[in-house]
Amino acid sequence: KHAVQDYSDPSFPTYIYPRQDHVLIGGTFHPGNSDTTPSEEHTQLILNGAAKFFPQLRSAPILRVAVGVRPGRSQVRLEAEVVEVVTKEGPQQIRVVHNYGHGGAGWTLHWGCAMEAVDLALEGLPPHKLPLARL
Repeated sequence: KHAVQDYSDPSFPTYIYPRQDHVLIGGTFHPGNSDTTPSEEHTQLILNGAAKFFPQLRSAPILRVAVGVRPGRSQVRLEAEVVEVVTKEGPQQIRVVHNYGHGGAGWTLHWGCAMEAVDLALEGLPPHKLPLARL
């Protein structure tokens, strides 16, 4: 089993991910379009793109067609800011960590970004002293 990702046409990427009992194929990139209605035209384009790598996929049964939306931005936003909120006790300042905008690279970036987000969230907190276990 081999996964394939083809980004030779940035406006129409193709990906093929073999699973245990099926193959997940996809691709298309439509900035500004949030319509999640499947399109027969796009389905055929995706199948044709996948068939370039594995011609046998052309005759495979289609189990399901789905459309997803991946919000993205020109760059990842990974930073902390202090915002003021109003609570029952009055105004308070809280630290908010922003970690979004990974687009299609979320799977690749999530480890490093998550660790950095934790570091940002912990910055400024009083040190927490945990008792050490005696082994």
